[in-house]
Amino acid sequence: MAAGVRYRLRNEGEDTIALTFTSASNVAFVGEGNAGDLITLGTRKTTPGKALEGARNVTEILVHSEARHFDITFAIDPPAETTVQPIYAIANSEEGFERLYEQTEIACSWNVTIEPDSHVDLEIRATAVGQLVEPELIKPAARRKRTAAAPAPADTVARSKR
Repeated sequence: MAAGVRYRLRNEGEDTIALTFTSASNVAFVGEGNAGDLITLGTRKTTPGKALEGARNVTEILVHSEARHFDITFAIDPPAETTVQPIYAIANSEEGFERLYEQTEIACSWNVTIEPDSHVDLEIRATAVGQLVEPELIKPAARRKRTAAAPAPADTVARSKR
């Protein structure tokens, strides 16, 4: 599956515009407790439960889930400054308040300067690849069949009834 978003920032005025534009995506299919789940920003790596800030000039982000058998690749054009932040919820349970991991936010930011009567294009393309995996089932141990006594021949049964 592939999808993407393209932003076209236009300046129809007479003055130059300088701004920071940020686009964020939330990924809820990875878990902080799964050791095989990994987020890679260029050459830097982190796990879903840990923040990673200030990765500069990132052109590709890879989200890998070993537990759920998928990969999502984000291609970023032009390169962006990227951060990864876990998002938590606070729940009140029988043991008291506890922090629960919910999802991970991946944010791409661009410092943009747009000249008068021009535009800037920013693009993020995502490609997802998943693998359908059937769960392993544990088969019960085979039971030994009882051997039934061989049926008596029909003429023996008839003689015993006389």
